[in-house]
Amino acid sequence: MRRVIFIILLVSFTAIYYFSTSHDENSVINQTVDSVRKVINNSTNLSPAPQSDQTGSQNASSDSTSADVEFQADNLQTYNAQQLQTWVQKEASSMNSTNNNTDEKLIQLKAQAQTLTAPQIKSLKERAVNSSLPINERIFSAYLISLNPTEQSLESLFEVAKTEIPNNGALLPHSEAELKNSQETAIRYMQIDELFQRAKTDPNAYDKIKLLAQEAQSAQVRSYADRKLKELKPR
Repeated sequence: MRRVIFIILLVSFTAIYYFSTSHDENSVINQTVDSVRKVINNSTNLSPAPQSDQTGSQNASSDSTSADVEFQADNLQTYNAQQLQTWVQKEASSMNSTNNNTDEKLIQLKAQAQTLTAPQIKSLKERAVNSSLPINERIFSAYLISLNPTEQSLESLFEVAKTEIPNNGALLPHSEAELKNSQETAIRYMQIDELFQRAKTDPNAYDKIKLLAQEAQSAQVRSYADRKLKELKPR
């Protein structure tokens, strides 16, 4: 089976950061974003999750005695806030497992993300911009939002991208502040990239990128949104 690189989020960022040959801040950010973009691009090429027949469902039900049963693709909409948080933590921490780097796993995640409710998307948005949380959980939350096709996700993509990037100190080459800044910027660029894909067919997504080019709190994010806007046909 063809393997798709689903970033080991924190490890990948650290490797990009420490082994970058350039001390230029934009170079570090661009390398980070390129890695994140692989996830988004791969997700858009996945077909919908196959529907299992009644017999298969019954077999799955009879065999499901482990804790993993609660994480089946059609169950996310039933999760309360605490259950969703637990699931996100579990999935984000297991992304470095070889067994999770498969097309099947990504298809499952896409199916799960499509069942998210509006309050759950809002919760994921809040996690994505919460700088006190582990970076892998934050980017996984942002990634789930990008997989959801609803208007609520469109608004959350915009709001995450618009959010101010925390000031972590002087952005000295290969400093912790530079690493954190590249991670924060990558989260916002990832949301813009998804808006860019949707804007090819959705005027509302186009309008969101246009607003970000004017209203995003970060000058870097405004510049990136403006660049993506220019790649689209005017509406």
